[in-house]
Amino acid sequence: MDTSLIKLRSLVSKSDFCILYVPFGGEIDPVTVPLTLPQSRAVIPLDKKIDAKTIGKEIIKSFDQPHGFILVPGKRFDRFGGRHGRGGGWYDRFLSVIPKYWVRIGVCSETCFTNSRLPLREWDESVDWVIVAGKDCFSFYETYARSNIAKNKTIFPGT
Repeated sequence: MDTSLIKLRSLVSKSDFCILYVPFGGEIDPVTVPLTLPQSRAVIPLDKKIDAKTIGKEIIKSFDQPHGFILVPGKRFDRFGGRHGRGGGWYDRFLSVIPKYWVRIGVCSETCFTNSRLPLREWDESVDWVIVAGKDCFSFYETYARSNIAKNKTIFPGT
């Protein structure tokens, strides 16, 4: 078994909750990723007219446990945690208000993944991991994009 998958599964197994998205326009369905998802979940609404920061604050209030992760869609991801969405910045605003120690996992198809750095802006929010769905398998990449958080052991407070 891939050591990256073992590490990611270990990380999410400590989670009390997860945040999922409703797939849209060819995005990978988050329930198909080979991770055990906690029973306690929230789903980001497909309607992006709802304010991202408001949704983020509501989700924070819903989960009083510190250990959680977010599956994040995108049109492009890079090996370094860079993400491009649909161009409106909704997920960047959402991710800017949620706790920094919640693990961020990007999910995309292999055609949406690159080993080259994507051009990013100062407001772009990165992910900690990228799960790439291929034809017959999934690949897992730890990005170290927010490694200062991991090094400070604040991904899961108290551990």
